[in-house]
Amino acid sequence: MPRQTTSTVQYKPEDGLARGTLFPGLDLPFGITQNPGVPNVLAGTPAGELYAIGFAANELTLYLDTHPRDAEGFNILKELLALQNTAHAEYVKRYGALKIDDLTDFSDYDWTQKDFPWVLGGAR
Repeated sequence: MPRQTTSTVQYKPEDGLARGTLFPGLDLPFGITQNPGVPNVLAGTPAGELYAIGFAANELTLYLDTHPRDAEGFNILKELLALQNTAHAEYVKRYGALKIDDLTDFSDYDWTQKDFPWVLGGAR
């Protein structure tokens, strides 16, 4: 099993999401990047961007739990969290609420009646 060392080299969030890690040194030795034959239907979409940023932030949090003195890693985490907040706010403004906390600025409780952007063909 690979051991994680301090590393400034990281995958982009969307690549890390597909690979299962932000850190090239933790790649599985088999070269697996995602489930074979299962396309990432959210890649390149606003929802996919949010998932990738969230994944990267969670990965860095786990890394920083074991490398708390890595100032560069912590700065990258803060940048990702700010990016996540901005992307989330833009997503909510454009598509609607993603979580219950997002409803504070809405005039009615109709968020369960709309199709989410990732629902293909408008089917629920």
